[in-house]
Amino acid sequence: MPAPDTVDASEQDDAEIEAERERAAQKDAAEAQERALQVEAERYIDLLPEIQSARPLPAQTTQGPETPRLSGADWVADRLRRVIEPIAPAGTQLAVGVVGETVAATVQPPAGVKGRPIAHAMLAAIEQQGNLGGFSAVRAGGNVFTLRRDGVGATVDAWASHGRKAGTFHDDPESRAAVWDAAGLSVPGSVKGKKRRPKCTEFSEDPRGGNVVLELPGGLTIEHVKRARAALRQSLNAPDLEVTERGVRPVLHLNTKRVDADFPPVNPMSPTLFVRPRTTAERHVAAKDFVLPLGVRGDGSTILVPQAATPHMAIFGGTGSGKTTLVTALVDAACLQGASVLLADGRAGKDLRQIALSGRNGIIGYCAGSQASLHRAVQYAHDEYRVRQVLQEQLQREGIEYQPTPLVLVFDEWGSWLHTLNGGTKEQKAAAEVTRTRMEQLAAEARELKVFVVLVGQHAYISALPGELRGNLRTQVVVGRPDDKHLAALFADQRAAATQVRDGINPQIKGRSLVADVNEEGDMTISMFQAFFNPPGPAAEAMERAVAAAPRPRRISWRFPRGDELGGDGSWQDWTPATDPSSDTLPVQILDLPDGTPDPAAAIYDPTSRSYRPGRKPLSLVHATTN
Repeated sequence: MPAPDTVDASEQDDAEIEAERERAAQKDAAEAQERALQVEAERYIDLLPEIQSARPLPAQTTQGPETPRLSGADWVADRLRRVIEPIAPAGTQLAVGVVGETVAATVQPPAGVKGRPIAHAMLAAIEQQGNLGGFSAVRAGGNVFTLRRDGVGATVDAWASHGRKAGTFHDDPESRAAVWDAAGLSVPGSVKGKKRRPKCTEFSEDPRGGNVVLELPGGLTIEHVKRARAALRQSLNAPDLEVTERGVRPVLHLNTKRVDADFPPVNPMSPTLFVRPRTTAERHVAAKDFVLPLGVRGDGSTILVPQAATPHMAIFGGTGSGKTTLVTALVDAACLQGASVLLADGRAGKDLRQIALSGRNGIIGYCAGSQASLHRAVQYAHDEYRVRQVLQEQLQREGIEYQPTPLVLVFDEWGSWLHTLNGGTKEQKAAAEVTRTRMEQLAAEARELKVFVVLVGQHAYISALPGELRGNLRTQVVVGRPDDKHLAALFADQRAAATQVRDGINPQIKGRSLVADVNEEGDMTISMFQAFFNPPGPAAEAMERAVAAAPRPRRISWRFPRGDELGGDGSWQDWTPATDPSSDTLPVQILDLPDGTPDPAAAIYDPTSRSYRPGRKPLSLVHATTN
């Protein structure tokens, strides 16, 4: 029998050997990671000449009849110049123009003059004007900056088209005093004989006409404005005028249009609405113009949500509402714009499975039917975001701008799935927390690196959409007529406005929907639209051809254990981020060869292949069929 000190020495040697092996494994993993990142960086650098010369097919004019928005933008541009020219120092160069619904003024102060104080003064003057809307200042290099406002045009026409009284109220800030005085909304000022009155901070429109947000002086409340509705209706010749709330500020709604707007009977989605890349290099260039389509407003104008400005989306709708049609349109549009689309389905339903099995170019993966696959899908998007962060930093150090291609995670029944986990075991709750946190970070931070999420479901579960996550889903859609639960969960701060739009939705019309857009300042606009739908025929065939012509990124899945490996009996499907082994350890499996054709050797890992063999968990031994 060996002496005690000999045993201790032997055990110490074994521990040191094991620790050395662990250190070596960690070193090897770190070196492999650095090599992989370097390979990706070099791939991008090698592709740079093609990216710099790439010219994807541009988007063409939007569908539907011409609207008077351009004249409204010209109106704003004209008055913008009048406001900022007197503030500009001598020698300043100004260029004011209109592009679509964007009004922008590029300001180049004289050499040696700082631009920031001038920008602040100009923004203050614009706000004081009271009818030019919200502009922002963007630095353009050196002391040059740009004053910019998007979505301009309809605001002006929404007021001017409703008669002299409403138009004068919008155009002439001096005329508003009489309106406030007549409505009893003027209060004594600190100087004798002077009055303090509401201030118009933002003009806009909704499907029923012009709106304006008010800033109230001390002594007035929203209730005062609501009680003054009769006088305001008379002064503005708007008999249906209503008052709602945006936080602590009242909003006047003219409501001079009919609530039941005349929507086009069919709203086909044309490929020409989108920038269409044809090569890998063009995918990188097209990414800056990436949009997600929703449908058509009552005036025929399209709703294409720019993900660079308004990223991430939540879509809710019951059975038969047209939700699947809308999601299909989103996936088609994302694919033909060169995005990689990862599909996940918390309920493994047939609708998303049919989309996954279609073989569309751009769909890189389908995750359903197991906890491991679903958790791993979110982790994949999160890992991709982190890898892109590192690549961006590395390329920036070399003076190279990184332009990643879009990655879109479409997660159907996200709320239902996560809500179920939250009510499960302690381990399931822990796993749900990890995955929800990852999703929250994607929604909060991943926009710049072109990683976007679309969460879909029938119900807006608060447990699956906590405030931080819901607040970063900048576009929220309810397909069909929203019920009270949707209104409470999604539009608590704007429930009156959402209810007003909801009441105009005919529940018998499939695809008639409500959308709430939240801008970068956190303000919400709620409107009605009819979702895109391509009936069988030329429109559907054109879209199918466009998707088939899009570049085909390589598809991925998870390389799960097989045979005698731990979890190889199919039990790997129950792994989560909180188990040991963890779903986080499932390696990515590339399903396609470098030329884009399916890799026969990887078919066993492909959920869309007949050769898919994930293993089968043992069924109950006491169950007996009665057929």
